[in-house]
Amino acid sequence: MLIGYYSVFLLLGALLMSLGAGLLMTLKTDSGLRLWLGYQVIFAAGVGMSLEQCNLVVQAVLPDKKIPAGVSLIIFTRTLAGSIGSAIGQNVYQDNLTKQLAGIIPTSDLFSGATNLVKSIQRYIGDDPVLFQEVLGRINYSLMRVFTVALILACLTFPASLMIEWKSVKKEKRKNEDAKEKVGRMTKEKQDVRENA
Repeated sequence: MLIGYYSVFLLLGALLMSLGAGLLMTLKTDSGLRLWLGYQVIFAAGVGMSLEQCNLVVQAVLPDKKIPAGVSLIIFTRTLAGSIGSAIGQNVYQDNLTKQLAGIIPTSDLFSGATNLVKSIQRYIGDDPVLFQEVLGRINYSLMRVFTVALILACLTFPASLMIEWKSVKKEKRKNEDAKEKVGRMTKEKQDVRENA
């Protein structure tokens, strides 16, 4: 690793996630494929950068005996957060979509899949292109509320990444830091023995 500090990538990942989520919120029904893909790549780069650095943090900061427990906790937390985040996003989407399409499409037809949703829209509104675009706009609004949740959570990762300890993962620096830590522990143990004697 050229830099040797994982904290830089945590901060950069938090910024990219926030930027990507903010850009995703600007998408409209007529946004081109380049925008959809580009914004998702920015967001995904930030997520990937942040998630993978957490494994390095655990291995660099914790003592060797505690690394397996730390890695297990990281994996558990990421899995749990993904499950909770998906549930929150789904609820935000369904709640907004139900409100946006109330009176146009029955609620029972709203959540039977994207293909069935398009068929339901066409069945209930007919071939009116203006009304179809309005319905698509309402669906887009519901999706953008989900990206709002993603933006809020992404922005919260930035102050959290500022609190992470800055420690080098380069082998030479790590050996020197470990040696200093060991000498410090030995000195403290000697002082404790003197005080107890």
